[in-house]
Amino acid sequence: MFRATAAAALRATHVARATTGSWNQTFSGSLTGDKGSARKQLTELQRQLLQRVERIPAQAAYRKEVEAVAQHKLKILENPDLSDEQVEQEISGGQLEDLIGQGRDELGFIQFYEDERKFEQRPYSTYEETLKGPRQNPWEW
Repeated sequence: MFRATAAAALRATHVARATTGSWNQTFSGSLTGDKGSARKQLTELQRQLLQRVERIPAQAAYRKEVEAVAQHKLKILENPDLSDEQVEQEISGGQLEDLIGQGRDELGFIQFYEDERKFEQRPYSTYEETLKGPRQNPWEW
């Protein structure tokens, strides 16, 4: 399950990055060179993600996915027995600085998701619905 969650988060990151412009805008100010502070930044960023995603309805699949990924990362980050390299391997999303950029992108995407009220839109038809054939009136939901 977590691999699918991570893939969904990665796709959302690419969408958010496309809206922000370039890698330079994404990483501006986050590359400190100090792994200890990068770990602290990433931990704080995951807490911010959990706090911000609470604005989205609890039944929304996007909220559930973001919460699962952020809680998983926090669990790893808050383990004092792991070195920074071990944290990077456990999360398997790149270096800590890359994860900070992804987290910032996710914060931007949460804002976009909330502003556009994407959680209110009807999901695509399920596979079972497509087997039944077209609806009588496709313009009615």
